[in-house]
Amino acid sequence: MSGALIADQNLDSTIVVIDLVRNDSNLTGADITFDGDSLVYNTINLSVDYVYSLTDTSLTEYLNSSCNIDIRDSSYFHDTVTVNVTDTFSILTIEPPNRLLPGGGPVALTWSGAANADGYILAAVLKDEVYSGQGYSAYSTSLNTADNIPTAAFTDGVNTVFGWYYIYVYAYTGSPGSILAGEFLPTSLPGQLATNINVTNLQGHFGSLVVCAKDSVNVFVATAR
Repeated sequence: MSGALIADQNLDSTIVVIDLVRNDSNLTGADITFDGDSLVYNTINLSVDYVYSLTDTSLTEYLNSSCNIDIRDSSYFHDTVTVNVTDTFSILTIEPPNRLLPGGGPVALTWSGAANADGYILAAVLKDEVYSGQGYSAYSTSLNTADNIPTAAFTDGVNTVFGWYYIYVYAYTGSPGSILAGEFLPTSLPGQLATNINVTNLQGHFGSLVVCAKDSVNVFVATAR
């Protein structure tokens, strides 16, 4: 099992996605509910095939709560996993405050704490590449709600890439399935956290991600005076 709940304040919506595999093959006929709401398999209007999903136009439906994932595979398997969902939060300050980065450089952020959060992810992506899997992301190693996005986030690995960047912080709980969750985030996730679902006949990853309202910076060519 791999999956995530993603609540995005920029889209004002929530999605739950789960990939379920049995004996190395996609399990297509399971009954899955999230907090009592049914997930649908292989929804035609979803960007990813062969997963169970639930889309809610309400941002706040599951926030700041503990929710049950109930999974039933006919008479072969039935179990319930409880997951915590974090709450909304916001970026408080950004440095430089004028949002101008001549020639590139680091960006310092502070943000309000999100209830239930196990940690935070910092992200930066060119505004024309959001939700495409491109961009920079990293788990925050700070012990408080302040950290830096490094200069490298605004390069191609060697050279500075100029333009307007959207800046995000994600609050997470548990261990969101990184590959699947990355399909629905402004940027991909920086890597997979450890397995956090380990019950009889069911192992894997699940967690929540709340995306705060974006900020922005402009990385532009510095000119000599």
